[in-house]
Amino acid sequence: YLVLVHFTGGRNNVFLQKEVMVATVYVTGVWGGPMVLAWKTLVAMDWLFAVIFLLLAFTNVLYFTVFDADSDTIDHHPTLLTRIGLRKTLRLFYALSLTTCLAACFSFFYTDLTLYKIASLIYILMDLMMVALIFYKKTTIVGVNYRYLGEMVFWLPGLLLLG
Repeated sequence: YLVLVHFTGGRNNVFLQKEVMVATVYVTGVWGGPMVLAWKTLVAMDWLFAVIFLLLAFTNVLYFTVFDADSDTIDHHPTLLTRIGLRKTLRLFYALSLTTCLAACFSFFYTDLTLYKIASLIYILMDLMMVALIFYKKTTIVGVNYRYLGEMVFWLPGLLLLG
C-alpha cells in the first residue's frame, strides 16, 4: 500500500484508499491459494463466494473505520471516512451490507450443495452481525471491545469445520 502511494504521488485514487487495499489483500490471502490450486475446477459459485467474501471484508474494514472515526479525524489519518464523512461512509457500509446479504441469499437458493448452503448462511450471519454491531454501537459497545467483536465475525466460517 505504501509503495503504491509513494509511486502515485499520493493522488486521490479511490483504489488507493486504505480500506479497499486492506480488504483486497486480506481476501487474496484467504482465497488466492485455494483458487489457484483449484483453477481448472472452479465454478461460478466459487467466484461468487470469493466476491461475497471481498464485500464482507470491505464491510468489516468500514466497520472499523466508523468506530475509529474520532481518533482518525484527530490524527488526520487518510481514511475513507475522513475523506467522505461519516454519513456517506455509513451509507456505503449499509449498501455493501445489503448487497452482500442479497448475494448470499442468491447463492443459498441457487445451489443444491449443502456445503454451499451452509456457507451462504454463515456469510449472511457474518453480515448481519456487523450491521447489528454498527446499529447498536452507541449503546452496547464500550472501549476497544468493538475490535474483538469485529474480528470475531470472521471466526464464523470456522463453523464449517465442525460440520
